[in-house]
Amino acid sequence: YGTSWMVDPPSSKMQDGILTFFLDATASGLIPTENKTIAIISEDSDWGKSVRNAWVNVIEDNDWKVVVDEVVSSGEADFYSILQNVKKQDPDIIKIEFTSVTSGAALVKQIDELGMNGYIVFGGYYMKQSEFYGLVGNLANYHLNILESVDKTFEDNLLSKYSNASPTTAVWSYDAIHIAAEAYARAKSLDKAAVNIAIGETDYEGALMRTVFDEKDHFTISGEGYKYYGAAQYFDGSFTTIFPYDTAKSEFKLTPDWVK
Repeated sequence: YGTSWMVDPPSSKMQDGILTFFLDATASGLIPTENKTIAIISEDSDWGKSVRNAWVNVIEDNDWKVVVDEVVSSGEADFYSILQNVKKQDPDIIKIEFTSVTSGAALVKQIDELGMNGYIVFGGYYMKQSEFYGLVGNLANYHLNILESVDKTFEDNLLSKYSNASPTTAVWSYDAIHIAAEAYARAKSLDKAAVNIAIGETDYEGALMRTVFDEKDHFTISGEGYKYYGAAQYFDGSFTTIFPYDTAKSEFKLTPDWVK
């Protein structure tokens, strides 16, 4: 572990931006709420548990009530009974967190089948899988998720050469290679200990925001001015940034099916 470095923050910290948006938008009325209630459906994985806990900690500290809290196996594809309970509880918000695109696509389809497209849905990692749009088409339009801020020049250059590439996937390796190269240059050596020390001294402004490592856990530091994930809304297979407001490309749009 002492020689492992993560160019991303912990998964719980990746939620900071979207949770800030969630609290601000619900408090201001941008996202309408009645009872400050939420249904959470998450995957039984380290990622799913970490994200679920981040949401529960913040929402309970802000007087929200979790009315459904379901944890399912990765790859689960039958959510009808869970969704029937969600309909019965009628929460203001639904939060989903899976890494499995199979689970995510199945749940989105079943939300549509059960006539639940009026709910405001905060989705999860599954939405970023390249197969997702092909599986659900426009059924996930208006859903929300976290979004990393990728440098526009990097994105344009990548897509001009590889039109089917995913900038938000490729950027991690791109920055990691540059971080390693700079560390070797600072170390002026191939000695493992020297290179490891040099990596720990990283302060790199790359295609994916700024990378500075936390010396305690070796994750990159998160927060404004470092790695800070905003909120985005999903339309026709792509995300549009809606938060932070000063760099947003669009405003939050309420699903036309919303009824309360």
